[in-house]
Amino acid sequence: MDPLAPLRVGDLLTLLVAQRVGSLAGAARELQTTTSQVSKAIARLEEQFGAPLLIRESRGIVLTPVGKSLMPRITRAVAELRAGRERDEDEREVVPLTVAGPSYLLSALVGPLAAAHESLHVRGLEMAPALIRARLAENLFDIAFALGGVASAPSTWTSTLIGTLRFALFGSPATAKALGPAKITVDVVRKLSFVCPMSHVGDQLVAIGDNCPLPTTERHAGHEAHTIAIALELAAETPNVVFGPVVAARRLVEIGNVVEIPVDGWDVHEPVFILCNGDRVKASVQRAIVASTRERLSAW
Repeated sequence: MDPLAPLRVGDLLTLLVAQRVGSLAGAARELQTTTSQVSKAIARLEEQFGAPLLIRESRGIVLTPVGKSLMPRITRAVAELRAGRERDEDEREVVPLTVAGPSYLLSALVGPLAAAHESLHVRGLEMAPALIRARLAENLFDIAFALGGVASAPSTWTSTLIGTLRFALFGSPATAKALGPAKITVDVVRKLSFVCPMSHVGDQLVAIGDNCPLPTTERHAGHEAHTIAIALELAAETPNVVFGPVVAARRLVEIGNVVEIPVDGWDVHEPVFILCNGDRVKASVQRAIVASTRERLSAW
């Protein structure tokens, strides 16, 4: 039989408490037991380790040399056991976590969010910023990424700034080459053909805003798209341009399908907030998610 088999974790905890408070009676009070039971626990440990661990002095109890040598190991062993139990409890508490956001923010941030805490089971829900604000109180999702934040949210929701997004004009390399290497003016932009954003409201398709300094009413709409991903693909294959978040265009820029077209006077940034339902997402999980998504966003 393994010589550690008779070892009781409760006895180790009793020894740690007795050593910390400095008396067997004090340990008994904290552990809500009797001094006799504390003494028996210490005696079992001393038999197990084959040497006295505590000695009584006028001011209480102190560790023997053997006790001092064992205490760091016992402390570490108990800490590891506690950590293992906490991990097991976290795993037993796994629940689906629905995360809503625009397609480009989900693509950029849902990965680090899912990796932020080992207990998470993430469900990604693509949703436009305006729809997120409108449905915040319906418990359709637990966490959301929101551009510009939310002016008024239910009291159970928290809103935390995690960074900013930069927006720019994009087009195919051929379109950018035709416009020249210098920054173009807004007058030139007005002559370009845009892939404009649209959404569905009920059974209708309607134009929506996209943070572009040039309103949709002053643009020539060459195509329309429901998501920025579709818009960028259209811009890559046609003479049309699209205005949108730089992070959404990152992959197509890296492979050379689209390029940024600088516009004189345009410097558009938008703050990104993460919204959490405090009734459904634990504070420790919220902190981990905020830290991981903030780190990823700062890298861009």
